[in-house]
Amino acid sequence: VALLSAVGFFWSPLYTLALVLLVLLAAALVLDAVFALLSLQCEGRREVDPRLSLGAENPVRLVVRNASRLTARILPLDELPSPLPDQYMALRPGQTKTLTYRLRPDRRGHFAFGNFYVFARTVIGCWERRLLLCGSTEVKVYPEFRHLSEREAQYRLKNDVQVGKRLVRTVDNSTEFEEIRDRKS
Repeated sequence: VALLSAVGFFWSPLYTLALVLLVLLAAALVLDAVFALLSLQCEGRREVDPRLSLGAENPVRLVVRNASRLTARILPLDELPSPLPDQYMALRPGQTKTLTYRLRPDRRGHFAFGNFYVFARTVIGCWERRLLLCGSTEVKVYPEFRHLSEREAQYRLKNDVQVGKRLVRTVDNSTEFEEIRDRKS
C-alpha cells in the first residue's frame, strides 16, 4: 500500500488503488479482531501426579482443546521452565492436542506450578489472544519410592533365610522369658 501510494504520486490511478487497498486492509484488521475476541476459545488442563519423585523424570501432560468454530493457531506456555515447542500449532475446531514434558524436581517439599496459558492466533494472524487455561497448582515432592523399594528388596534378599536351609536356634545368655530356667544344682 505504501509503495502504491508513493508511485501514485506520479500516476493518480495507482493512488486510488492504494486507498482502496488501505480500506480493505483496515476492514480485514477489524474483522480479524472481532474473530479473535469473540470466536477464539480454548479449553485445557495440566495433568500431573499429586506426588512427584525427587530427582526422577516425572511426566507432565498439557491437554488443549480448540472450543471455537474457527481453526486456531496456538502456542502453549506453562509458567515453568519447560521444553515446550515455541512454534504455533494449528488446531481445527474441536481438535484436542496433548503435549508432554518431563520435570525433575531438585528438592523435597511443595512444588508450585504457575499458570498454564495458550496464545491463540486467528487465521489471518494479525491478532492474538492470551487465554488462561489452568491456574497455579501445587504438588508435593517426595524421595523416589521406586529406588527405596528396590533397596528394600535387595536388603530382604540378603538377610532372609534362603530356601532349603533350616533355622537353628542357639541358646545365649538372654533375658527372653522362654530361655530363663531354674538351674538345679
